[in-house]
Amino acid sequence: MDVVLPERVLPWFERDDRLPRLLDAIRPELVKFERWPHHCWDEHYRRVLRNAVVFAEEEGLSQPDTVLVVTATLVHDIGYHSPEEEGRHLQISHRWVLKNLGGFGFSSSEVEIVADAVLFHDHKLGEPSHIVGKILHDADTLEKASISARVFGAAIDANHPLRREIAHKNINSILDYARAYLRRMEPLSSGSYYYTETGRRYDAGRLELVRRIFELYIDEQQGRLSSPDLP
Repeated sequence: MDVVLPERVLPWFERDDRLPRLLDAIRPELVKFERWPHHCWDEHYRRVLRNAVVFAEEEGLSQPDTVLVVTATLVHDIGYHSPEEEGRHLQISHRWVLKNLGGFGFSSSEVEIVADAVLFHDHKLGEPSHIVGKILHDADTLEKASISARVFGAAIDANHPLRREIAHKNINSILDYARAYLRRMEPLSSGSYYYTETGRRYDAGRLELVRRIFELYIDEQQGRLSSPDLP
């Protein structure tokens, strides 16, 4: 599988030669397909990268900060492919940034900003301290809402395109995983799922709707299975 950048992102790789060098170095990790299909390049990474650039531009970030948004997005899930991952991909990705990113020409302050963004990009461990991390969080959250809807569609529709990719997995376990995944995505202290107005505008209530659909569907399925009145 080749690594093809979204068109919206290409100009940033032309403006800063550190980004192509970083991409070349991590390319083998981006095309791995060891976990869920959405964590391969063609799905999760490309969508989050596109979201992140759109959000950064529409929020009016400076060129240096937008470069850091792209950088953080490229490496935000790199820990998923570590043999020691086991639910610790945030910490492993964070450690990778601190150890390696300086070698691509990023200053110590830039490394700290990217590391913070990576560690807190889904706010399980806390909230990012810089706008770069908030943009990455929002771009990733919007993509999680989308992939959860697609997984749900694949679970209930045998003809769904994603169904072929997850055919080797138990559908009920996929639904359970997706529901638990969505339940972990609690609102921020502000009451919203997004830090930025751009994130809220593009989501337009999608994440909350997907959560409610999942809950209703699985509750209904469990009720059917436990009801003594059903054949």
